[in-house]
Amino acid sequence: MRWKAAFAAFLCGLSLSACAHNPESFYFGKYSEGETLFNQGKYEEAIVNYSQYLNENPQGNMAVISKYYIARSHVALGQAALAKPVFEGIIKDHSDSVWANFSKNQLSELAQTGEGMTGPEAGGIAPAAGKKRRHKWFYFF
Repeated sequence: MRWKAAFAAFLCGLSLSACAHNPESFYFGKYSEGETLFNQGKYEEAIVNYSQYLNENPQGNMAVISKYYIARSHVALGQAALAKPVFEGIIKDHSDSVWANFSKNQLSELAQTGEGMTGPEAGGIAPAAGKKRRHKWFYFF
């Protein structure tokens, strides 16, 4: 009788572990597509996908992250003037989140290095030519 219970627990655990490794369970529609495009350096397309996610899910779990990566995409495209209000909005509207802290750091980096910063790196902005990087950020998703 004990072996039947153990075998049933094993099968249950096996089926649950298979679900945990299913990448489709981590698909968030246009957000996920934007993330892929951002990581490929296709920033204009990423902005479109992140914006579509926001239009469809303004209060979604990934909304503030979408806003952050829209701003990061603008910075990567050399459009810091478009990025700054987005970072500022995140700080104002989501002050208790880690994304507000990330946004503060991005604004600080922009202020220190100027608006010419380009090129993303996982979780951070590449410094302008000749400047040493002070922080190393890691991409969480």
